[in-house]
Amino acid sequence: MGSFISSPQVLTRKVSGQFQVGCKDLMIDGTVLGDRGLFMRLYFPTDSEVTDISSFPLWLPKPQYAHGLGEYLGQSPQKMNLLTSTVVGEKREDCIENAQLSTESDKWPIVVFSHGLGGSRTFYSTYCTSLASHGYVVAAVEHKDHSACWTYQLSEKNGELVEQPIKIKLIEKNERNEFKIRNQQVSVKDNG
Repeated sequence: MGSFISSPQVLTRKVSGQFQVGCKDLMIDGTVLGDRGLFMRLYFPTDSEVTDISSFPLWLPKPQYAHGLGEYLGQSPQKMNLLTSTVVGEKREDCIENAQLSTESDKWPIVVFSHGLGGSRTFYSTYCTSLASHGYVVAAVEHKDHSACWTYQLSEKNGELVEQPIKIKLIEKNERNEFKIRNQQVSVKDNG
């Protein structure tokens, strides 16, 4: 639970369009393609109405995201726990989790959003929800190439789905191959 510093509980959009915003997380298995698959949060216009703040997803879905960001920034998990509990707390995104896409149109423009090094699918949610409120479907991708602060993939073990963490790849400041390493993270390879 966050302290008084972490209020208000909902991250507000700077610019808001005519639509309420919904969101859904989507994870696609990539084993058939020989990769780690795809993980994203979709933000989209919805006709759903807000009934309770609990229908809004947490901005930090798991504490591991704060720990991974801290690792990227060179901060300890303890310091990040203190920061997130006092400043971030239980802030929620301004969108309705698992809502349905608006029926006002059968065609919506699509935006693919990439978080950049050390980010996640939720870090730019105020921007993504703002776009969605203006009638865009936004796919905020969470990269599994070790460029996200932290992420995971699901795998089956003994008939149950188990989270396998994927941590950010840290590179020393003087690493001679930094460009090559980071370029491999963003390059799409043709397996065909």
